[in-house]
Amino acid sequence: MSLDEFTRAYRKYNHFFSHLKADASLVRRVEEAQQAVMARVKSLLDTSRSLEENLEKPEIKRELEEALREIAGILGEEPPSLEEALRAVGDGRVEGPGRIGLLALQAVARAYADLLLEREGPGYEPSQYCPVCGAPSQTMVKEGRSFYMICHFCTYKWLVSQRGLLCPYCGNTNPVSIGLFSDRKRRVALALCQECGTLWNIVVDESIKAPRILLPLIASSAQAYRVFIPDGLKEIISD
Repeated sequence: MSLDEFTRAYRKYNHFFSHLKADASLVRRVEEAQQAVMARVKSLLDTSRSLEENLEKPEIKRELEEALREIAGILGEEPPSLEEALRAVGDGRVEGPGRIGLLALQAVARAYADLLLEREGPGYEPSQYCPVCGAPSQTMVKEGRSFYMICHFCTYKWLVSQRGLLCPYCGNTNPVSIGLFSDRKRRVALALCQECGTLWNIVVDESIKAPRILLPLIASSAQAYRVFIPDGLKEIISD
């Protein structure tokens, strides 16, 4: 995926995630920096080893340090050391060194996920947890009778069901107890599993073609359909 392809898709589907009020110019510059990092690290990554193991490689650490400087410059902040950034990420901080560290790590993780998908295709894991980085996902995409999850962090795509809708949180496959809430266009939908009370977002319209990094943003617009959930079901939601 080129930067121009990302930009075209961002503009085309921006109405889905305009509620996030992101600075389009800043988003493009961060994506440009991430794509540059991804291009540099792909030849250094070994998909026979885990992402975590790859992050320990000295050459990957050097690329992460360079990524921290590039991303900090775009955000107008002082670049943290790799140790400081990783500590902030580990502490769950999403501003300052934590945000810069997350964006740098994400670039490497995206490159690793891309390589896995190119070489092996989507893996199978009937769960909300990404098989590559372990991050939980709330984003599902429909392709025929199959349903896939998209990782919000590394953008890996994995199969959760080939035989219709499945709750990625508890494994429920009973269509009667999984409600879909959407508008008349039914492009994205909010799913509610009545067995475990979990909500997640689905890109239902298969004509939506966007880079994987944008799919969670597109799907997030389904949260607007919470208003359609009957009061009797709102009591079971486990936020």
